[in-house]
Amino acid sequence: EVLVAEVFRRHGFDVILQGGDQADGGIDVIVKRDGGVYLVQCKHWRAQRVGVKVVRELYGVVAAEGVDGGYVVTSGHFTPDAVSFAQGIALQLVNGRQLAALLADELDL
Repeated sequence: EVLVAEVFRRHGFDVILQGGDQADGGIDVIVKRDGGVYLVQCKHWRAQRVGVKVVRELYGVVAAEGVDGGYVVTSGHFTPDAVSFAQGIALQLVNGRQLAALLADELDL
C-alpha cells in the first residue's frame, strides 16, 4: 500500500493512505488530481489472479461514495472476467507488470 501510494504521488496525485490498524472499507489509498477523487484498492496476490468480485466491490464503493473513479492494483494478474467488467467503467486495473513499469516511470496513470 505504501509503495502504491508512492507510485501515485510520483505521477502527480495527492495521496491519502487509508491503511493501518483501522478498518478501511476496502479502500487502501485515496488519490486526487485535477479536481478528481479516486479510490485505490491494493491486492498483493502473486500466485492468485484477482477476480471480478474484487473489481465489482470497488465499483460499488466508488458509486456509493460519489467519487470520479477507482484503481485496483495488484502485484499479480486479473482474471478475464475482471478485465471485461472493468472495460467502459470508471475503474482502471493495474497488474504487476504495469506496476513495475509505473515504478520505472515508463507508463502514465
